Amino acid sequence: MKSHPLSLHRTILFCAIVLTGALLISCSQSVPGQDLADKAQGEMESGNLDQAIKDYSQAISQSPENAAFYQGRGYAYLSKNQLDLALDDFNRAIGLDPKYAMAYNNRSYVYKLQNDPSKALADFQKVLQLGEHAELLTNAQTKLEELGVK
Repeated sequence: MKSHPLSLHRTILFCAIVLTGALLISCSQSVPGQDLADKAQGEMESGNLDQAIKDYSQAISQSPENAAFYQGRGYAYLSKNQLDLALDDFNRAIGLDPKYAMAYNNRSYVYKLQNDPSKALADFQKVLQLGEHAELLTNAQTKLEELGVK
């Protein structure tokens, strides 16, 4: 049975907000741009995606090597179905932090929505390999099963 794309987006949004929020809270407040990223997180939770993108962009300008900021903005783009922009940000986050499971997880959704199951599969498997967050692991396993991988 296929999931409705909007249902998938809502599920992705919930998981990403919870996990991104947890990651951002764990960051030191002394990180340049962190206050803007915190504001962006709140905007995402309120559904104000355009403002979240602006806030994340400002945070990135203050701290361009912060993978979490690219991941957050990428997720806002994904939520708006701006897949190419989301993919660029997830790739940047992964380039900055090759062990960033959340970025692989979210990039896999972009690939899935772009009908590129082989790349989606590779990213879901990477999430499993990294084995960091229980929620991501469960999600990745479910998505792998949907793609026909046991």
